[in-house]
Amino acid sequence: KLMGTISSIDKNKVVMKTTEGKDMTFEVTPTTTFKSGAKRGAQADLKAGMRVVVNVGGGVEPLKAKEVQYSAATTTAKQ
Repeated sequence: KLMGTISSIDKNKVVMKTTEGKDMTFEVTPTTTFKSGAKRGAQADLKAGMRVVVNVGGGVEPLKAKEVQYSAATTTAKQ
């Protein structure tokens, strides 16, 4: 599993910065599932800045996401 923040999205390729500071790219496939908390999500919900946990299975390159769990990007700044 990969954990981090989405840096950019280009069609089915998603680039994320992991919690270790590495840039990783994974591919979204027709069988990829999306979850936002306990609810089903959609690829269209993914945005740069969102925190995600991605199950990439065996980790064989190129990485293909089996499941993407995400939480909405925070839009309110705390002051």
